[in-house]
Amino acid sequence: MLNDLPLDTPYAFYWNAASVTGFAGPDDWQPWADQLISVWDSPALWILNMSLAKDIDSLRSAIWERRRQENGANHDKSRIANQGALGYLYLLKKDSPEVLYEFLKDAGIAADMCSVGMDPEEPYGILNELEKTHDLLTAEKKTHELFEPFLEAAMNQWGTLQAALKLYPKSKYRTPCDWW
Repeated sequence: MLNDLPLDTPYAFYWNAASVTGFAGPDDWQPWADQLISVWDSPALWILNMSLAKDIDSLRSAIWERRRQENGANHDKSRIANQGALGYLYLLKKDSPEVLYEFLKDAGIAADMCSVGMDPEEPYGILNELEKTHDLLTAEKKTHELFEPFLEAAMNQWGTLQAALKLYPKSKYRTPCDWW
């Protein structure tokens, strides 16, 4: 019997959001997949391939079919994952005032191109005000207020990925590797 995670939670979308932003890397997704593989007799192919993915391109290839299935189950999952991606980007950049300008520009582009539930004029407005006043503290405060919900979405998504492992704890049985 094939073992897989339920489609009602967009695990592949969440991994994509965390990885394309640079928040997660192979040291995150490989052990996650390995733990699921260790408890299932016949894990789904996307999880097996995820375990072998060494970089973002091979991860995206590994999870592509699963993302398609998840999107078919609920069309809102892409928007939710995009919100998480903005949150991950904000998390990675929020303590670096020197990159605030680039972050706001990129966030405006992302809001314009992707469904994230934010008017692209919001980050652009902060950016324009920053360019006029050079008031970094006010810009940082407004940026934090604007992106706090996206940061929360990212942390919820990351928590969901970690919680999946609690559903399938490591096997209590010894493996052949334990015998050596």
